[in-house]
Amino acid sequence: MGVVKDDKKSEWNLRKVCNMSDFEIKHGYLIEYHGKSSEVVIPDGVTYIGTNAFAECDNLESVTIPESVISIGDAAFADCYNLESVNISEGVTHIGRGVFKDCKNLESIILPSSVTHIGDEAFSGCSNLPSVTIPDSVTHIGFAAFFGCSNLTSVIIPNSVTSTGRFAFLMCTSLESVTIPNNVTHIEPGAFYSCTNLKIMIIPDSVTHIGDEAFRDCNNLRSITILASITHIGKQAFRGCKNLTEVIVPKGAAKSRFVKKIIKNRFRRKSIIKEAE
Repeated sequence: MGVVKDDKKSEWNLRKVCNMSDFEIKHGYLIEYHGKSSEVVIPDGVTYIGTNAFAECDNLESVTIPESVISIGDAAFADCYNLESVNISEGVTHIGRGVFKDCKNLESIILPSSVTHIGDEAFSGCSNLPSVTIPDSVTHIGFAAFFGCSNLTSVIIPNSVTSTGRFAFLMCTSLESVTIPNNVTHIEPGAFYSCTNLKIMIIPDSVTHIGDEAFRDCNNLRSITILASITHIGKQAFRGCKNLTEVIVPKGAAKSRFVKKIIKNRFRRKSIIKEAE
């Protein structure tokens, strides 16, 4: 099916884009891509990339998304196994659920400063993605958003983020460092479950709640700083952290009722509790 235009007043700038018959577009909504090109430039004037629009496009290696696009629908590029690079222009605010799920060869993506929402499983299974810069416009990172990004080595979560979904970084096995901003109050269950290369974690004083299994099986985690603001540490939050050698708590807190409780129920070993200097 070809491009469907509303009327002669359409403002789409299509002249620089080849094989327009490959795009099924209606009222600015890109319904589906039918082509076989390895490099795709989405036409100006498209405002929404629909659910599964490019899903399972095996030939797709790179895609450029224009400024006119506001939202990328669920699973829009899911299972594009050969997709290597994505250029998203300013304008996109919403990255839907599973947009790049299982794009196993994705190596480069730039998220513009217009993005406010990263959906559930958005980058799940992008096992070749080495880094991602989350812009300071983002307020929410969804459930399992980076699950299985096994090549991801570092993540800086900007101050704009107020919440992350459960299992957001589950099995990011190359992840060595994470910066958590001061606006986050909850570290959700399983957030860093099985991040086996994570070595040091500093939890900001805005955090009051560490969820169940939040750091479970982070078997290279050596040091964690927990401030006085923490009121809850979930079940098995640090289970399997067999190399954890120090838990730093505020000065004077080592003998407090709360610290005694977490020693007994979460860390099991008194010797690793240390007071900050």
